[in-house]
Amino acid sequence: MINILEILNQKVEFEVPPPELCLKCGKCCRTIVSEIPYEQLVVMAQNNEEEAKVFFNIFKSYKSIEEASKANPEHVDEILKKISKKHYLNNENITFFYCPYVTEENLCKIYPHRPDCCKRAPINGWALFPEGCGSEGWQFLQREKHQSRIRYLKEFLYELETTVDDNSKVILGMPVEDLKNKVIEKILEYERYGANKW
Repeated sequence: MINILEILNQKVEFEVPPPELCLKCGKCCRTIVSEIPYEQLVVMAQNNEEEAKVFFNIFKSYKSIEEASKANPEHVDEILKKISKKHYLNNENITFFYCPYVTEENLCKIYPHRPDCCKRAPINGWALFPEGCGSEGWQFLQREKHQSRIRYLKEFLYELETTVDDNSKVILGMPVEDLKNKVIEKILEYERYGANKW
């Protein structure tokens, strides 16, 4: 049986994919997209947010989508198609980056010292990676795991809303109103990944 309180108290965290899944095609290193718009990344770096600073220290931005497309046309097209389906991203605020440390053989010149964002890539089940990426199956399983938790919470919320008529009643150690709010709050944590459609 799924423990509702356990789900509610979990942070939104994603597993690190096994490194052996990487097919070493180099596509993701040559056309990188951050889900955080460029301007926001700049502000984060200026505010000394470590991950944003590291991102700018490692990756270089293309001047335009057209320039990125010359480097890797198929992957850029795939990303733009996927972005058009995501409600929190659009082509106007997308910046493509590349890693200057990827070799002609698609190897990383700084692999032992690569940043955490590279170690964690593809970071989650919704990361924009090329078709045929070795992590596709892993990403699918990640999406399913998190989506099933949210669907379970939605079912639980529906049950609370349709069967409990006294919001001051205590369930799982808290008033029903507080429990409902906590469930809604957890669902909203996944809103950027499309939780409203799950």
